[in-house]
Amino acid sequence: MKKHSLFSGFGGVAFQTKKRASLAGMAASLLAGILASCSGVAGDRGETRASAIPLTLNTWAAGELATEGEQWFKFTATAGRQYIHILRGTAKQLYLQVYDPQGSEIGSPYVWNQEREYADLSLSKGGVYYLKTSSSTGGTYQIGFTESAEVSPDTAVVMASAPGLTADVWALNDLAAGEEQWFKFTATAGTQYIHVVYGTLRDLSVQVYDAMGNKLGDPYAFNRNGEYASLLVIRGEVYYLKVWPVSGSGSYKIAFNTSTAAPQD
Repeated sequence: MKKHSLFSGFGGVAFQTKKRASLAGMAASLLAGILASCSGVAGDRGETRASAIPLTLNTWAAGELATEGEQWFKFTATAGRQYIHILRGTAKQLYLQVYDPQGSEIGSPYVWNQEREYADLSLSKGGVYYLKTSSSTGGTYQIGFTESAEVSPDTAVVMASAPGLTADVWALNDLAAGEEQWFKFTATAGTQYIHVVYGTLRDLSVQVYDAMGNKLGDPYAFNRNGEYASLLVIRGEVYYLKVWPVSGSGSYKIAFNTSTAAPQD
């Protein structure tokens, strides 16, 4: 907050006059500040490009549109390819127009009709881009950007907190029906093997992702003990495993190493 100083004169009249003038100036400044903040309320909601709401990689931002209204967001491209994810709340249909740093439209508007979709953008890394959302009906939604089509912002949060696996060490777990679990590991060689041993669970799938969130191949289906998945990876890179039961629930253990032979108990 700006500091104001009152300067008094030597004479009583001069002091009172200057004091009143100073107080009047302070009141005027305060009123101007209040009016400015009131006029900025709409801008704080991103209702103009100048007040676009900044987006952070892998993080949802809450949006709300009035009927026939629009809302603006901006982000700095972290890669040459970015994916805009939208999760609709009460908004029935939502349109998205992308703009380059100069304010020119990039492509045609994207239309979101389903609950969860994404837009695939080819951009210049480091450039600032703008997103304008609109809806004929209005409503709530969430918006965010990632570096993968496969990973939405909420999934990115789960991946970031995934427990790490240690080579040749089993991780014991339980899975409920419809549940999924995530793990991460750092490749110790160019070829890695994923091993699964069942407890009370009998049917499990594992999907491998690279550090950018891109799927590596199709899911591996583990139907019995003794099976393993062979991965061609880059030594020193971080990889993620998404695990879920095909049916039922129960216990299992999972590990990785450089051998087709499973780790010892």
